[in-house]
Amino acid sequence: DQIHINLQALCNGGSDTNSVDTPQIRLIHGSATQITYNNDGSGGGHVHYQPHSTMDDQPPNMLKYDILSIDIGSTPSGMPPQKDGVTPVKPISNFATNYQRLKDRFILQSSSFSVENPFILLIVGGGAGGIELALAAQHNLQQEYLCHLQTISRKPNDNENDDDKTIATSIIQTIIVTKGTTLLPQHNVSVRHRMERILNERNIQVYTGVQATDIRYPMEEDNLDNDEEDNNDDSTSPLSFKTKEEKKKQLVYVQPSSSTEQSQHAPTIVFDECLWCTSAGAASWLSDNTPFATDESGGNFIQVKDTYECIHHSGVFAVGDCCHFVSNPRPKAGVFAVRAGPPLYTNIRAYLHYYTSFEQEQQSSSASSASSSSSCTAQKAKLIPHTPQTNFLGLISTGDKYAIASRGSWFAMEGRLMWKWKDYIDRKWMEQYQL
Repeated sequence: DQIHINLQALCNGGSDTNSVDTPQIRLIHGSATQITYNNDGSGGGHVHYQPHSTMDDQPPNMLKYDILSIDIGSTPSGMPPQKDGVTPVKPISNFATNYQRLKDRFILQSSSFSVENPFILLIVGGGAGGIELALAAQHNLQQEYLCHLQTISRKPNDNENDDDKTIATSIIQTIIVTKGTTLLPQHNVSVRHRMERILNERNIQVYTGVQATDIRYPMEEDNLDNDEEDNNDDSTSPLSFKTKEEKKKQLVYVQPSSSTEQSQHAPTIVFDECLWCTSAGAASWLSDNTPFATDESGGNFIQVKDTYECIHHSGVFAVGDCCHFVSNPRPKAGVFAVRAGPPLYTNIRAYLHYYTSFEQEQQSSSASSASSSSSCTAQKAKLIPHTPQTNFLGLISTGDKYAIASRGSWFAMEGRLMWKWKDYIDRKWMEQYQL
């Protein structure tokens, strides 16, 4: 609940119910599937959406708009296969429930895990999000296992012993797989070195330059190919099949995404649970079912000017991870979406002012003159350009109330104070919306 925002209360001006004195803001729970745009000079169009309260096979609803702002965030690039044991981080609204199910499965099967047959947690994605997730999940699952041991042995929580902690640390193995040649590619060298040290201290194994291509159950196949068995016969590798229990795990097949030596010798990886946290990609329907220009790299991000207005469509704005800033490209990070708020607000108000002026002109003019006045009025909207900051503060948590601070090409600092700083910023931000 602490990381959720009551949108209905915000739309109602801080009240859980509508009244005549509250702002007229309508909240619709649904998924947009298509957007149209009127090319006759009048602007505006329609948003087709599927309400969450209806069945998927029912036709979508349609909502007319005059001015539109799109901020739908991102989806993982290279969508994960929909299989048990594979938990995508996005959409974030489902993650808390899905992660709880992961923990339940882990505890339910915990008696079958041992030092020889550890629980293997695989993280796909080597950016800041993937690394934070790996460290946080490792720490959380170790604590869950300790609580489970205390429950079955009926020991109080303050009677943890070193043996239990050693067992909890030994039976959980964490692996990170990333297609990048390095971890944290958007952060400076000092930050990367600090994080590599911490990952080594936590016994987290990292495979760079490899991309997950398929996930399957080995027991679904009659026999594993002899070549695969040969590739996994290294008794010193934690990724090789050593027991019958390991053959009950799942497999992720990887292929090199770079020419690094490690990527060329990447094994097929066995795992029990997988968390999918790859780099940001935009929803495919933005390029398939809208007329708006998207970036040429194939990422489906909507191209916007430095005013956050779409490059070819007046009155349509896009911000956050779903857009591509043509004049000043920036990485997909929450700080840019947050900082886009004030200039977006200013420009929507500016466009709304001129749109309202056009409506008034239209009422007092003939239909023929109104058509020509429409595009003229839209061109008069004086939108304010915004240049996003080049450097930004990154605070990367390591899962145990410890964090690394990063900014620009040289600044790096770590410690518990950095985590307190991060915690303060996050809580202060969320408190703004707790009505």
